[in-house]
Amino acid sequence: MPLRRRGGAPGGNRTPDAGLRTASLYPLSYGGGARASYHRGMPGPSRLILYERHGCHLCEHARVLLDEMLGPDGYLRVDIETDDDLILRYGFRIPVIAIDRVDRLEAPIDAPELAALVAELES
Repeated sequence: MPLRRRGGAPGGNRTPDAGLRTASLYPLSYGGGARASYHRGMPGPSRLILYERHGCHLCEHARVLLDEMLGPDGYLRVDIETDDDLILRYGFRIPVIAIDRVDRLEAPIDAPELAALVAELES
């Protein structure tokens, strides 16, 4: 009767973390999906997020408008340069304003549009 092979590396040298390595290489096939990092839902009231990049004059303009309407602590600032996924998603669209991670406005952002969005957020 031939020996039944259980899987793993040739010679049966399967390391204890082999399943973890495989799951990280192929996350969708292991039921996990991509790891949620910054795209998690936030509990509590709706939160406005400004996706920006250092040195962007349009981002600076949006930041000034938001500071006037909400104050500097009234919204979350996210620098897209800190994450490759954000660069791919927002690279040519910044600044982008999102509410609860849903993109609502993108460049160019003007005061009337932003005021309407803030009014919607506060209602």
